Amino acid sequence: MSLTKKEKNKILSNFFKKNILKISKERTKNNNLPLNLNFDPNVDSYYVDLNNYHMKKQDFEECDMLTSNDIALALEKLWDKKDDKDLKLLVPEFQELLDRLKFEDKDDSEISDLVYVMF
Repeated sequence: MSLTKKEKNKILSNFFKKNILKISKERTKNNNLPLNLNFDPNVDSYYVDLNNYHMKKQDFEECDMLTSNDIALALEKLWDKKDDKDLKLLVPEFQELLDRLKFEDKDDSEISDLVYVMF
């Protein structure tokens, strides 16, 4: 059975409220935020120098081929590397969410899926 957009949004909203918001509130309370959201007059610039200035094929093509298991493993690796135990514990729920909300291809679009990023 295919879920409607409204049903998918409700599932995502519930997941956000139950998991992400809970972690966010806890981190805010402990002043343990991943990003500095306050103005710091001692900082000369908030500019972040990127290591990669050019898009690569992997940036936008290969992600379509990932399964929910591949994405779950990548999230687990990322959050393990960042030593983020709270988010790492959510990996199974993220994977379940991915499986539940899996994109179902409908060929009703006027634009081909084969159109690439152009600039």
